[in-house]
Amino acid sequence: MYDFEELDMVERWGTGLFENDADGLIIRDLTKESGVAKSGVTSFLYPTDVPTWRRKLDEGALDHMLNKRLPIDYTTIFEGHDDKDTAWMWPPNRCPGYHLCLLGAIMMRLGCKIRPDFRQSLEELHTKVGFSRNAQVQLRHALNVYVDGTPYDFRYRLRPVGLDQDDFATDSVWGDISECLFDVAESCDPMLKIAIRQALGPMLKCIAAHDNQHPHEACGNCGKKNANDGSPCRPCSQCGQRLYCSRKCELAHRPQHKLICDDPTYRRMGNPWVALQKTRKEKQAALLTDLNDLTLDGDRQNDMPSAKPASPASPNSTVGGDLTTCGHCDTSSPATTPQSVTFVISFPTSPFPTPLTPWTPGEQNPFYDK
Repeated sequence: MYDFEELDMVERWGTGLFENDADGLIIRDLTKESGVAKSGVTSFLYPTDVPTWRRKLDEGALDHMLNKRLPIDYTTIFEGHDDKDTAWMWPPNRCPGYHLCLLGAIMMRLGCKIRPDFRQSLEELHTKVGFSRNAQVQLRHALNVYVDGTPYDFRYRLRPVGLDQDDFATDSVWGDISECLFDVAESCDPMLKIAIRQALGPMLKCIAAHDNQHPHEACGNCGKKNANDGSPCRPCSQCGQRLYCSRKCELAHRPQHKLICDDPTYRRMGNPWVALQKTRKEKQAALLTDLNDLTLDGDRQNDMPSAKPASPASPNSTVGGDLTTCGHCDTSSPATTPQSVTFVISFPTSPFPTPLTPWTPGEQNPFYDK
C-alpha cells in the first residue's frame, strides 16, 4: 500500500528547518533540557511567552546547555553522520553537530544572545552535519543578518491543518505508526500490522498527499471558497471528493492528489479527518440540544406534573406496575429506578412526602424474608 517515498512525505512535510518530525523531536528534547518551558509547553516551536523564555535563557540556561557542547570536539561532533542507513530511522539518529546547529537556530528564533564561540561553531558546522540544502541556506542567511534580542523568522513551512500544535502524542505518533506499518520486523504481529494499516492507512495517505493543507470545503490547490465567477467549487473529476475552483487548480494539484484519488476508501468515504471532525461537531450539537431541553425556566417548572407514587402505602417506592407521567412529553411509562423518577420529575416544586421507615436488623424484611 505504501512505499518509503510516501513514508518520507508523511514524516517530512518540507525540506527546510523545523519541517520534519526528526527536528521536532530533537527540539522537544532541547526544550526539556533547558528547563525554561512550564505550564505544559513541551517545545520551543510553540512558545507562550517569548520575552520570559528569552530572559531565562540569557540569564544562564543557554550557557548551561552550551557548556556540555562547547568547545567543539571534532572526534565526536560528526559521530553517526556517515551512517546513511540509520540517518532517517525513527527515533531519528542525528550527529551531535546537527543538534548543536538546531539549538542555535531555535535560539535565534527566540531572539537570544548568541555567544561568539557559539556563532563560530554554527558557521563551521551548518554545511557539514547533514542539513538539506534549503536548511543550509536558511541558517546561512540567519547568521548573516541576526541581531541579538530580535527574534528571527525562518519562515518555515507548518504541518498540515489540524496537526500543527504543541501535542507530544500528535508529534510522536507518526514515527511509531511508520515503524509498525513499514518496517518488516519479525517482532511485529502481522495481524496488528494489518489492523493498523486498515485503520490508519487512509489518514496517513491524506497527510502524505497534503489533502489537509486547505479546508475540505475550499479549493484543494489554492484554498479559495468559490470560483473566480462566484460559483461554488466543483468536485474532482476522478474521485468526486476534493473540491477545486477551476480546472487549472485541479491539474496543478493532480501530482499530489493522485496519491489518494485512486484509493477506494477515499472515493467511498472521503477524507477521514473531515469525517471525524463532522462526527465530533454533530455530537457536540446533539449534546447542546439535550442540555437546552433540560434547561427549564421557572414558569415551565411550575407547570410540570408530578409523578404518581407506586402505591399509597409507599409513595416513594418505584416497585410495582403504576405509571409515571413525563413532565416533558406527557408520555406514561412504568417507573423502574429512583434515578429514572428523579429524571422525570426534574426540579420539583414541592418536597417529596415522608420516605419509608428504613429497615433495621431484627425486623422482617418484606423484600427478602419469606
